[in-house]
Amino acid sequence: MCDAAPAQSRLGEPYSEELGKQLQELTGAAILRAVHEGDPFTEDYRPERLTVVWNDDGEIIKMSCG
Repeated sequence: MCDAAPAQSRLGEPYSEELGKQLQELTGAAILRAVHEGDPFTEDYRPERLTVVWNDDGEIIKMSCG
């Protein structure tokens, strides 16, 4: 199962594929989904998935599991 709490300290950092892998490991997520703020994405609930949202500046603004 995914637990986003350990990764919250990384908010504000520039998103990269390498950082995404680190966040996935930190949270125990089996699936990583990185999306740009405002882009559409499915809202199906998957407890093993970490969703990372980044803004126009490339900074992570939100992370959640589900």
